[in-house]
Amino acid sequence: MLRLSDSGLTVPQIATYLGSYDKTVRYWIKAFLTGGFDALADQPHVGQKSAIGPEILQQVEQWLEKDNHTYSSPQIAEKVEEQFGIRRSKCQWCRLLRRTGHTYKRTHRNLHHKQKPEELAKKRADLETLEKGGTLTLDKCEAFAM
Repeated sequence: MLRLSDSGLTVPQIATYLGSYDKTVRYWIKAFLTGGFDALADQPHVGQKSAIGPEILQQVEQWLEKDNHTYSSPQIAEKVEEQFGIRRSKCQWCRLLRRTGHTYKRTHRNLHHKQKPEELAKKRADLETLEKGGTLTLDKCEAFAM
C-alpha cells in the first residue's frame, strides 16, 4: 500500500488494485505516517489460548504416523475427546491438521474395486439384451429381482 501510494496512486485506486476497502488503506497509510515502520508490525493477538496444545497435536501426529489405520477428522475428534476430554468439531480438526502440514486424499468415490468381474459381465450382457429389445429367460429375471 505504501509503495503504491508513494508511486502516486490514490487511496481508492490502491483499494481497488488490492481488493481492499478505502478505509483499510487509509488506516495503514496513516499509521505509517504517524509511527513509521514500527506501527506496521503485527501486534500480538489477544484472546483465549487454544485448549489443543502442542502436546495434544504431537499425540495426534503420532497416531497418524504410527498406527496402521487411516483416521478421518471425526474419528480424530472422538479419540481426542476420549483421551483428553477436549471436544472440538471435525472442521476444526481439518484446519488444525492442514495447518500442521497433514493432508489426505479422498478415497475412491466408486465401488469398481469391490465388484465381482464375473457377475458384472453377466449383468452387462443381460442389460445389452434388454436394450436391444430381447427377452430374458426365467433364471435371468429372477437374478434381476434380487
